Formats: sequence, C-alpha cells, structure tokens
Amino acid sequence: TKAGLELLSERPEPLFLLTLRHAATGRETQLTSQGGWTDVRVEPVPDAWRIRWSMTGSAPEGLGVVAVATPDPGRHAIDWTFRVENASKAGLSVVLTKSKASDIGQGRFRFAVQGSG
Repeated sequence: TKAGLELLSERPEPLFLLTLRHAATGRETQLTSQGGWTDVRVEPVPDAWRIRWSMTGSAPEGLGVVAVATPDPGRHAIDWTFRVENASKAGLSVVLTKSKASDIGQGRFRFAVQGSG
C-alpha cells in the first residue's frame, strides 16, 4: 500500500482442506486448495466465478473440488459454495473442510473482507 503496510498474511490459510481415506488400507492423504492438484481452472459464470480443482492423469484420477464465489458488495463479502466430485475408482472416502468461513446456510459459506480496502 502507499502507507507501506502489508495487508496479506505471510502464511495464508488454504481455502479448503480435503482429506482422502483409502477404504481398503485406511491410509489418509490431504490436499489443499494451495497444492497437489494437476489442474486448476477459474471460469466466469453469471454474477460469480467458478474455480475447479481436479486430478487428471494421476492418482486419484476423477477427484475434484468445485467452488463458486459470488460477490456480496452490500456486505463486503464473498459467498462460496463447495462441491466435491469423486468419480475416482480408488475406493476413497472424502472429507472437505472449509477454512475460516461462516456457514450462512443452504450449503453456502461467507468469507468477510477484513482490512483496509
């Protein structure tokens, strides 16, 4: 900023954490929004943005997370919906955890903008 203040965290938290458990072995693996994916795409949709994280060409292929971010200018916030896609044939159970979001119902979560802006 002009004032020389840093508004971003040195260690930003991931938007989500995905825990995968292999049914046969019980082995757990974790992926976050920040890494471990083979493909990440941002697509504009009417009045929102869709972010798609997916695994293609590597194990576990067919796994993905889709998030839709809808601005709420009146509240200075962004409403998010998350969906896990598990077309993997690897026998995985999947748990999705959102990071520091307020549950506002109907499968939607809100991240409030904090700081100067």
